[in-house]
Amino acid sequence: MARYLGYHAGDHGTGWRRRQTAIPLATGAAVHQGLELLGKWIQDADVREAPMRAAAKREIITGLPKDVIAWAATEAASQYEQQARHKGLQLTLGDVDAAASYNQLILEQRTLVEGLIWLWALVRLPGLLVEYRVIDVEAEEAIVLDCTCGLGDSTVSDWRVHQTRGCTGIVQMGRGDWLIQHRDTEDIIYDEFKTKATPNYGWEKAWEHSGQLLVNMEAASRRLGKPVSGAMIDVLYKGKRD
Repeated sequence: MARYLGYHAGDHGTGWRRRQTAIPLATGAAVHQGLELLGKWIQDADVREAPMRAAAKREIITGLPKDVIAWAATEAASQYEQQARHKGLQLTLGDVDAAASYNQLILEQRTLVEGLIWLWALVRLPGLLVEYRVIDVEAEEAIVLDCTCGLGDSTVSDWRVHQTRGCTGIVQMGRGDWLIQHRDTEDIIYDEFKTKATPNYGWEKAWEHSGQLLVNMEAASRRLGKPVSGAMIDVLYKGKRD
């Protein structure tokens, strides 16, 4: 039914589209961007500080400097604001009241983006880093299906190698949020970040059979040569605007 409504319904047989708001509300994209910056900073810091930690026999630092959190949160919020103002510009030209209303909405959503990133970095991240280290952030993944060039499905991490051999297989693309490795057991876990208005039991249970999770975990397993043995979903509840 979803496919029919999206691609075949209507007088012209091209489907119906949901009407979008002129100013996009804060979604996972903006928050993801901030968490991506934090993850990459952690990776870089681990590389920089590893020799010093080994020499001093110091334990890993699990709390990030607040200026780093502020940088990631502000950068993500600023890029959200830039995109939102670009989309709403044409609708506010010549209308002072509309411009004021849009400015208020953008400020609200920008603040929400910053708040969610600060909350996750201060509350969730320290406990996570006690048990895990970050090994990949937003890594592109790909699985080659139905290989015809002789290399076999996913035996090569770069699908372009199949392409050079004239392969007509299908490339299943993916992009995981974070891959983390347990400090003691060395188990690799896929950590997915989502934002949601309110808790929903059905939505939570659906992740047990999520194609998104399975594809990213399988692709990462083949790329790393070691199974990604589990997944975690970090959900940041942002509430409803009403």
